[in-house]
Amino acid sequence: MDLQEIALVVTTSVAVVGVPSTLLIGRWQLRAALQTASATHQASLRQAESAYQAALDTVRAQSDSAHDQWLRGVRREACSVFLLAVGELVELLDLVLDGTGAPDSLRPASRDLQRALAVLELEGGTQLVGAA
Repeated sequence: MDLQEIALVVTTSVAVVGVPSTLLIGRWQLRAALQTASATHQASLRQAESAYQAALDTVRAQSDSAHDQWLRGVRREACSVFLLAVGELVELLDLVLDGTGAPDSLRPASRDLQRALAVLELEGGTQLVGAA
């Protein structure tokens, strides 16, 4: 065997061992890259879900706060209308009891009080209606 044949055998041997080794290493690297990409994808999904939940919780809290504030305003208005109706009826009762007022004047004031109580029952809640 001359030198060229030896070189050819060595080169062929290196190629026979080197090409599959390169393919195997490439496949391992591809698998590792895919696993890394999958892990990154999963982490991104968890982070997006967490951000979504945080935004949703913030919106819910703001909505609940706005609703509570609105409900307080409605109840405050119902209470004030009721208290004004009570005050008007009491004044008219005083006038009737003193003899300076007419008993017929109590009827419209009584209806106003009943309307105010009905609104208070709708908007006020059990403790507020019980107190009224």
